Amino acid sequence: MRRHFASAWLVGTLTTGLAAQTVHLVGPGGFATIQQAVDAAAPDDIVHVQAGTYFSFTVTKSLRIRALGTVILGTSILQPGHVVVQAPPGATVDLVGFDMMSMQVHSGRASLDSCTVRNGTGVQNASLHLQSCMLYGSTALLAQQADVTAVQSGFYSPTPFLAPGPLIDLVGSRFHASACHTMGSIFQQVQLYIRASNGSRVWYADGHIGWTPPGYCPLEVSADSQVRTDRTTFSTIAGCPVPTPGTLLGVQTNAPLRVGMAFQPTFRTDPGAFVVVFASPFLGTTDFGPLLEQPSWLDDQYSFAVALQVADAAGQASFSFPIPAGPGIANLTLWLKGISGLGLPLQASPPVGGVAR
Repeated sequence: MRRHFASAWLVGTLTTGLAAQTVHLVGPGGFATIQQAVDAAAPDDIVHVQAGTYFSFTVTKSLRIRALGTVILGTSILQPGHVVVQAPPGATVDLVGFDMMSMQVHSGRASLDSCTVRNGTGVQNASLHLQSCMLYGSTALLAQQADVTAVQSGFYSPTPFLAPGPLIDLVGSRFHASACHTMGSIFQQVQLYIRASNGSRVWYADGHIGWTPPGYCPLEVSADSQVRTDRTTFSTIAGCPVPTPGTLLGVQTNAPLRVGMAFQPTFRTDPGAFVVVFASPFLGTTDFGPLLEQPSWLDDQYSFAVALQVADAAGQASFSFPIPAGPGIANLTLWLKGISGLGLPLQASPPVGGVAR
C-alpha cells in the first residue's frame, strides 16, 4: 500500500533556498585545474570537470563538483590526487564520479556519490555521506568524533593475503550503513573489519561483513560502544563480540537521480511496518532523543513528508516518482530518508538521493 503527496511539493523542495548559481568548467575551454575552479567559485556554485587526469585540491566552501566523464585524481606520490574538505559548519561539498587517491574531511560535511578512494578516507569532527562508493585502504575509513552514513558502498582492503585491519575504525563516532559490504579482496583474509570505541554507535542493515582467519574476531567493540545489525551476514565466532540484533530501516536505489526519469528507492523493514518518506534539498544532522534511535540525516528545516507506505510481506516498501525534466533541475540536490517502526524509538534510514544529473 502506498500514498503519494502532491508532486508539486517535490519540485518546490528541489529549488528551495537556492540562489542563481554559476557553473565553472574544468578542462578544455575552462580552468586548467580543479583547484583554480574551486578558488574562483562562490559558495553553492557548481564545478563540472571534464574527463582527464587531475591532481589534489582543497575545498573550503559549499560546492557541487561533478565529473562529466572518467576523472582520475593523481598518478603517483609525486603527483598525488588527494581531496581535502574544510567547509564551514552547515556547509556541504558534493563530489560525484571521482577516482581519487585519498579523502580527508576536517570540517563541515562531504557527500561522495559514485566515487572511488584508493588509499584511505578520514573524517574528523565532521560528517560524510557515501553513496555507491568504493573505499580502499588498510583502514578504508577512519572516523574520529564524526558522523558517517553509507548506502550501497564497499569498504575493502587492497593488501594481498593477510590484512590486519580494521577496515572501518570508529572513535567516538556514529556509522549508519545500508546495503554495504566490508570485506577483503578475493582470497584475502582480514583480521578485523570494524572497531568501535569511545562510545561509537553502528547501525548496519542489509549488508555483509567478511570472514576472518582462525583466532581473530570480525568486530572489536568497547564496553561503551554498540554495533547493531539487521539482515546482515557475518561470521559468528565463539568468544567474539556479537552485534546487538533488532529491526533497522534499510534503503537502496535502482539508479542515481536523473533529470526526467523516475527515482525509485526501496526501503526494508519488518513486514507490515509503516514507512514515512521525507524529502529535503539539504543534508543535516538532528537528534530526536527517545523518538528516533538514529539521527535524522536531513536538514529538517526544509524537509517534509512525500509518501506514506506499508511494507509488504517481504518487508519491502518501494515507490517511484519522476524527477522533473524542466530547465534548472540538473545539478540541484534532493535527499530522501525514511522513518519506520511499530514502537518507540522509531528507526530512521540513511539518506539517499544527491545531485540530479
